[in-house]
Amino acid sequence: MRNRELPHHKTIKQLLEIMQNQGQLVFWHTPNGEKRDKETAKKLAAMGVRAGVWDFIIMSRKLAGTVLFAEVKSTDNDLSKSQKEFRRDVVAQQQSLWLMWFSVDDAAVDLAELGFDVPKVI
Repeated sequence: MRNRELPHHKTIKQLLEIMQNQGQLVFWHTPNGEKRDKETAKKLAAMGVRAGVWDFIIMSRKLAGTVLFAEVKSTDNDLSKSQKEFRRDVVAQQQSLWLMWFSVDDAAVDLAELGFDVPKVI
């Protein structure tokens, strides 16, 4: 994750955490992007870690069996090659919704449009 994205990522995580505590959804972040030594990278690859997994995976009854994948980006960057490949492979399974968020406001608008009761996050 790029440092420019980190403040947005943290605020979106706070929003999702509130909604999770309200019972609206369950979410997680798969920490694939951090620096690691070669031995740890080999171990994680052997366990199934995959490059390109999007930032947040969200599940909810409101999504009727669809899994929501959300990627947090700064305003001036696009998906990496591995992120595009991951999206392609998951879309082929026909059970996903993909959103790109540049701020907590983007996340709030998208979640509200999906029928969630979105709280205010300061």
